Amino acid sequence: MRKYVGYLFVILITGSIIGQVTVQGSYAMAMDDSNPYEEFWKILYREAELVVKVENGNISAIQELIENSRKGEENAANISSLTWTSLKELESSGVKMYYTEEELRKMAEDIAENGLPEDTVRALKEQGWSDQEIKALEDYIAKNKDNITGDFNMSEFLMNFSRAFVKVGFKYAEYESWALEKWKWEGKANFTGSLPSNEGLNPFLINELSDVRLAYSTNNMKGLLKAINELSSKMYEIFKYEMVEYSSLPSRFGQLKNRGYVTFYKGGFVVITTRNIRYFPNYTEEVTEYYWPTALKAYNLTRQIYVIVKAISMGNGDQELRKMLKDKMEELREALVVYINKYERKPWRDLILLRSSPVTRGRLIISKEVVIDEATPDEVKYRIKITMEAHNNDVRDIEIEVDDTTSGSSDKGSVDYLTMGESKTWFSKQFSIKPSDTTVKIEGKIKITYTPVCGDIPQRSGQSLDECTEPRTISDEYSKVIEVTDSIDPSKVTFNIIASKKKIREGDSVDFYIEVTNDNNIKIEGKYLLEVSVPQGRSSTPYPKKFHGNVSVDPGSTKTIKVATVSYSKSGTYSYSGSFSFGQGYSKTDSGEIVVARRDTGTTGSLKIAGLTYIPKNPREGEFISFIVNVTNSYSSSQKAKVILYIDKEKIGEASGEVGVNSWSTFKLKWKAKGGKHYYRVVIYRVNGDAEEYEDGETGELEVASLDQQFAVSLDVFPAELEGGGRVFFTVGLRNFDYNAIPVRGFVVDEDGAIIKNIEDRIPAKGVKNITFSYLVYGVGNHTFKLFLDNYDGEANGKGEEHWSKATIEVKPVGDVVASMSCYPTTVPLDSSTTCTVSFELKSPATVTLNLEEVDFGGKRVWPEGPSSVIVKEKTITLTPTNMQDDLTITITINDELANYYFGERPWLSTGSYKDRLVGYSYLVKAEFNESITITDAITVSSGDSSTIEDLETAVKVTGVGVSALEEVASHAGQLEIVASGMLGKVARVGSKFLGFVGS
Repeated sequence: MRKYVGYLFVILITGSIIGQVTVQGSYAMAMDDSNPYEEFWKILYREAELVVKVENGNISAIQELIENSRKGEENAANISSLTWTSLKELESSGVKMYYTEEELRKMAEDIAENGLPEDTVRALKEQGWSDQEIKALEDYIAKNKDNITGDFNMSEFLMNFSRAFVKVGFKYAEYESWALEKWKWEGKANFTGSLPSNEGLNPFLINELSDVRLAYSTNNMKGLLKAINELSSKMYEIFKYEMVEYSSLPSRFGQLKNRGYVTFYKGGFVVITTRNIRYFPNYTEEVTEYYWPTALKAYNLTRQIYVIVKAISMGNGDQELRKMLKDKMEELREALVVYINKYERKPWRDLILLRSSPVTRGRLIISKEVVIDEATPDEVKYRIKITMEAHNNDVRDIEIEVDDTTSGSSDKGSVDYLTMGESKTWFSKQFSIKPSDTTVKIEGKIKITYTPVCGDIPQRSGQSLDECTEPRTISDEYSKVIEVTDSIDPSKVTFNIIASKKKIREGDSVDFYIEVTNDNNIKIEGKYLLEVSVPQGRSSTPYPKKFHGNVSVDPGSTKTIKVATVSYSKSGTYSYSGSFSFGQGYSKTDSGEIVVARRDTGTTGSLKIAGLTYIPKNPREGEFISFIVNVTNSYSSSQKAKVILYIDKEKIGEASGEVGVNSWSTFKLKWKAKGGKHYYRVVIYRVNGDAEEYEDGETGELEVASLDQQFAVSLDVFPAELEGGGRVFFTVGLRNFDYNAIPVRGFVVDEDGAIIKNIEDRIPAKGVKNITFSYLVYGVGNHTFKLFLDNYDGEANGKGEEHWSKATIEVKPVGDVVASMSCYPTTVPLDSSTTCTVSFELKSPATVTLNLEEVDFGGKRVWPEGPSSVIVKEKTITLTPTNMQDDLTITITINDELANYYFGERPWLSTGSYKDRLVGYSYLVKAEFNESITITDAITVSSGDSSTIEDLETAVKVTGVGVSALEEVASHAGQLEIVASGMLGKVARVGSKFLGFVGS
């Protein structure tokens, strides 16, 4: 299908349309390695896929949709400019540009009688057309030659076609804004207040706006392109991070970066709130609110202006674009107006603190230790352990540097934040040396910088703010002498922490023991440390209790010591960890968790995690990862929920909000990614007055790409849980961090090592790609599948950059009933049906009644409420000792009624049939019965016609991006197929058929 469009521009734009003139300049542009017309279809199809994903609730696709839309904007501006340039070259080359109806008919008759011109045939074959395809095109022209009506002006057509692609760029800008709205504004409340009377331009964008206006006023298109992109990026950052940064405070205190926070309201409305402290003559908090009703509109306008300016800067000299630019600039200025409300307040607590409290500055206290991992005459391996604790107040931005003199190596690390009383242990990478003597001295230097936090306590008169917040430096040294003749083998020592119970209820206690096993032939002595997190009053943040002591273990024996009994007064998940140090700096560690459930208080219901994802997928070190948590409420009243995110057992942040009755709310938490594998945990508390009760939790792991990685991979599976087995869908996620495309090769294997999917593909430069496939999984238990990919030979042999990922599927038993579903046909053409047969069998004699409760199609419930295109026969099945097998059927017809119900009203296409949008995708059919029985199968929807033109119709139908361009094509149906040797007319007729313009 792409060769059709590629050839359309080669023939039409280069002037070889009637075999008279070839305009070499345009031809070179059209056939460049980065062919914009080829890219148009790639971007178009990806946009279609992503729009559907986002609309169906796939939040992780939003970021990629925004990036793809920006590629579409660039591409549309490029094609618009190429079309304009080609028009001017055609006009100057002497090519005939105007055809009467009579001339068109004669040309069609000549083609019908003699075939296509030789130049046209040659060009088609160069594009990869077969003789059979060329003959079909000639037959098409001959068949439709009598349908030609009216004259044709190619100059006018190309002019309008160039403008139409600017509108295509606007459409991509619309999708980009729509994706941003789904991300940040979805589910937000309406703004119900009144706007202040004081108004002005958004002060947080004033610098970027000034650059835009200066470039525009001086007609500097390149400067304007850069400036409008920077303005758009600044808006995007405000929406993405939900905050603004600005310089504040009186000059006598110097300039500090303050933050304002963003609140979203439905309809693209935001409110930015800033708070500044004025210390003299009286302590006062100044609050300023900036009401911005047209925030999302302003962002959309910056992207539209970008498309116009990009086209102009690439050589499009159409004066109509200048007029469009002028109008859009005026609209943008109006959209950047904010309404300002200022007020002051004097908090009593802060006034009291001002009079009575001195400044309390955070202080970091450290201890260090050399931990020996291995000490033999051949090699000594060791790490540096640094324990940090915040005293007096919080500390932040901790940077650790270790310079190991003995090995000549170094390492770095960081900790974002420590609250007062919180401690954190950091281990360096493993250093190693080859000892030259039986005695080895290990030594090195430590440098730690951090910034103290002074809290919200105001500064006393005359005290410098810089004195409070400037970074502090700790310099220290470490040294340890070891004997490499030590006969203790650390690998023969094990250390475990034993908890008497790991799942308890509020008020219960847990006994903790440490167990040390020594398989060496000599006695070992050492010290143990146990740290247990326990509830802390009304706070949701637990605090650590520490226990320590000495232990000696005889050779070949195990010693168990009861260390402590700990009571848990509140529900939640509480961690414990410990270590055993022995010999010449050897250390063993262990850890675990205690889950404390609420006691029944008579209140029925729960808060549950209904969905947990993070974006971007395949994150890179330094990026901000957003964890998106959907929480449902089955209580009989609205509930306040607190959601807390932990990464590697360290609390990262929390978010609170109301969850309506039998409804759900979305919570977002952010983390600045660090390279490597990490474990995350999200927990939910129900806030009831001052009490916080544990409700639910979910854990997972993620891999963060390091800065030196070229690409990253991931393997995801849906559904991750099955009852009895069934079909699952794998997604291989690929992300390229490099500025060049990367070829990747590899495979996916099952738990037995058998290859179930071979992969060979390319990841576009600085881009992403997803590969999906389905697979049938059976057998109760966990099934782990592994993905391997490299950029070399597709084999796990250490050559090239290699990456692994894995996904696990749990197949659960279904009690006494074995259930399965089989849909036939599995590939369903439009306006045809598939019948899904649900079969049941009893494993042992019994009487079981099964009621069908729900049918889902592609993730959407379609029965019992839904379109009549879903028909269920015999919704109830009764199995008995004399009737141990039975089945029922579900028939699904792929028609407009199903599609209209499935998609609903869409923002990108208001005319035509929706059923075409279903084409080319696989859909999960799910049937839910009582007795907790859920079964699935999958079908694929096809167009019923594999021709290239039908594929083209489907592509444009799904996304609607090309509507503007094809509308212009369709308006000349019956003319262009002759002028462009039939090619463009063929596209036009398809376009007119499904867009409702003209033609048959």
